[in-house]
Amino acid sequence: MKDCTSEQRRPKIRVAIIGAGIGGLSLSAALGALSNEDKLEINIYESASVIAEVGTGISLWPRTWEVVKAINLEKSLLQFVSQPPDKSPHVVFQMRKGDQKEGIFVHNILMEGRVVSFHRADLQQTLLNHVCGSLHLNHRFSSFEELDDEVNIRFDNGTTAKCDILIGMDGIKSTLRKSVLQQNIPSSESVNLVWSGTMVYRGLVGHLIMSPPWIKTR
Repeated sequence: MKDCTSEQRRPKIRVAIIGAGIGGLSLSAALGALSNEDKLEINIYESASVIAEVGTGISLWPRTWEVVKAINLEKSLLQFVSQPPDKSPHVVFQMRKGDQKEGIFVHNILMEGRVVSFHRADLQQTLLNHVCGSLHLNHRFSSFEELDDEVNIRFDNGTTAKCDILIGMDGIKSTLRKSVLQQNIPSSESVNLVWSGTMVYRGLVGHLIMSPPWIKTR
């Protein structure tokens, strides 16, 4: 973990990130890579007592991989990739008529560049190795108060913190997002989660039971 909190003559901009998931850790790494370390004081607050390896796989699309390179994560992540990204066309989706046992091929959707997949734990550990600032566990966000020159943050464990910039990366059920809306747009329907009307179905199929012709098309 890089130390980005050394004393400097000019006051640093205090950045508080709520949530140490993939998003919060990525933001911390990006701020560390793209900013002069003497300009920011970064603190990440996580409600959990430990950063656990939750989840299975994560895929990064070509444009996301360009961001990975820009924040100096490419070298660390390539060790987990069997085939590095390239610029040649690859099948990213295959459209099939699937309401029959045999299935009927319809169309391959091609895209320049390869979708790179990782085990979530490998990506998470890489991000932890590149965290810039201080990581505080057991800090569940409770509320905030915006003053003229700073923001006061309160946590469920009774502690408080101050910052100049407060960023919510605490997931789809973000407590910070809800708190911001309640303070500024209390009548908004978005104060609570709203179903978009869209459903996504996901499933897992063991590769050993898939036929060779299907595997070759991927």
